[in-house]
Amino acid sequence: LSELKAKTSVLVRGTSHSGTVQYKFKNIYHLKDKLANTIFGDIGDGDIIPMIRKNNPQIIFHLAAIAYVPYSFEHPREVYHVNVLGTLNVLDAAKELEHLERVVVTSSSEIYGTAQSDRIDENHPLNPSSPYAASKVAADRYAYAYWNTYHLPIAIIRPFNFYGPRHIYDVIPKFIRMVLNEQPPTIHGTGEQSRDLTYVSDIVDAFLIMGSHPKA
Repeated sequence: LSELKAKTSVLVRGTSHSGTVQYKFKNIYHLKDKLANTIFGDIGDGDIIPMIRKNNPQIIFHLAAIAYVPYSFEHPREVYHVNVLGTLNVLDAAKELEHLERVVVTSSSEIYGTAQSDRIDENHPLNPSSPYAASKVAADRYAYAYWNTYHLPIAIIRPFNFYGPRHIYDVIPKFIRMVLNEQPPTIHGTGEQSRDLTYVSDIVDAFLIMGSHPKA
């Protein structure tokens, strides 16, 4: 958005992960001179609500989350605090905005759990298999409830894995490094399953469409 010269504010969230804030901001440091405002805070804290209202955004892209699944097994309450209460804070702030056009809430493919068919669409049953996935189900359904109850202009996106520059050491970068080191990439399961992998610029395009298209 900032590269498209839109007036953009960003909330940089920190957690108990060592170095998380620095890493998160490092990912967007090259845009610092193009950002209208940078806010540092805990999205799970109610104090974030007046900060959002003060900025009075037209479009909110809500991506803040603890997204590392293994971490959720040891820290389910922290994951709930950030992913569920954080989403509620964003939605509550959005209710009071004067010029709101859209809230794009980032859910996750993890909410589906093990696929019950060859293809997964929006009607696939929700079957979370981790505290992280459960938190994303709760946030997803709260977003739907706020759309249904308060008629907030909300769109929910449930992305699968995406990859690209400045990606953390996760699935795709890990596979690339293993192949470059002549190591076989480890795939869980039978190896016969398939999964959508989306390049980061394509997922950005999807977010922009979700934030602007009248039918999103």
